[in-house]
Amino acid sequence: MLGWVALIAFVIALFAALLDVRLSVKPAQIALSRTHDTLLSIGAQNRIELTVENTSPQMVRYILRDESPDEFQTSARLLHGVVAPYRTARHAYTLKPFRRGEYAFGGINLRYRGALGLIERQMKHSTTDAAIVYPDILELRKHTLTARGTEQQTDRRTRLRGGAEFERLREYTPDDEYRHIDWKATARVRNPIARQYQTERNQNIMLVYDLGRQMTSPHGELLKVDYAINSGVVLGWVGSQRGENIGLLTFNDAVRAYLPPRTGSGQYRRILDALYRAQPELVEPDYHAAVAYLGIRNPRRSLMIIFTDIADRTAAQTLLASVGSLQPRHLPMIVLLADPNLRRYADAEPRDEDALYRAAVAQRLLDERATLLKSLEARGVITLDVPAERLTVALLDRYLQIKARGAL
Repeated sequence: MLGWVALIAFVIALFAALLDVRLSVKPAQIALSRTHDTLLSIGAQNRIELTVENTSPQMVRYILRDESPDEFQTSARLLHGVVAPYRTARHAYTLKPFRRGEYAFGGINLRYRGALGLIERQMKHSTTDAAIVYPDILELRKHTLTARGTEQQTDRRTRLRGGAEFERLREYTPDDEYRHIDWKATARVRNPIARQYQTERNQNIMLVYDLGRQMTSPHGELLKVDYAINSGVVLGWVGSQRGENIGLLTFNDAVRAYLPPRTGSGQYRRILDALYRAQPELVEPDYHAAVAYLGIRNPRRSLMIIFTDIADRTAAQTLLASVGSLQPRHLPMIVLLADPNLRRYADAEPRDEDALYRAAVAQRLLDERATLLKSLEARGVITLDVPAERLTVALLDRYLQIKARGAL
């Protein structure tokens, strides 16, 4: 008897489920799609948008899951939603990549209940969208505005000390310096006329990246080299917008890539393409080879911005000797990424032998670093040693100061 009851219940449930399948929205009546920027930015929140299009006469309640690259940090794994008949619903989430390179999205999965609520149906939109992670290009607009504001605040007297060229004549204003009055033009129109200057353009800037062992170290969420690349990308964009010629060299134990200085958006894209592929390796950098290569391939005076880091006295001495050969033809600038942990270890009160040893090593490294920076500055090399979070702004400020002084 119980067997017959169970059989009848099963048949009823099966019939109800089949009816629910028949009445429910068909997968072919739902379209899924994904949109995002062609190039994703490392270390930034990149917006991803998923679209659910319902072409059926029924409302659909669903759960949505996107197959984003496992290496990325995502703001949401599951997205819940409702889409009305013949309507489209959109969902957005963000992805944060921590390494540059080529990745790929998988499919888009959607699960929804049947019309009677007895079954759940699942569908998948198969796709292999590329996820190409570049240096952080989302910050370009913000830092471009910052650079313009900094330049406008630069003292005019300093800007005209050198490296400036005549731009045009205009009416004199109380803010102009008396010595900039053009007396011939003033006499001709019988109204005070001043000369306006602009800083010299079409100068060379070389972005030089050490891809050796020290640049593989993590610094927060990213590698040291990624902070350097992000800052150089912003500087290259600001420089190219000002008409500068931007070039690139990457090296470790040998030169890995070289782009001669040029101007224009095409050159900037070539630099981005080269940098997104640039990966550091566990080898010692050959500063002599890199500098010799630059001297041969790039004879015109340039601002040589070398992004690197040092671990010991030997590396510091090698860097010091190599950079000196760039002068006086070029203006070298050494950019180091300050490690806040070293200062914290050096200043901490040691409570045991391990802490005492750690403090001693940290202080020795800080002293060697300070000695290197003083030696470089004594030889006329520009230096920059700031924490990662301040690097981009500090680099832009230093570039604008160099241009203002006419040092290049």
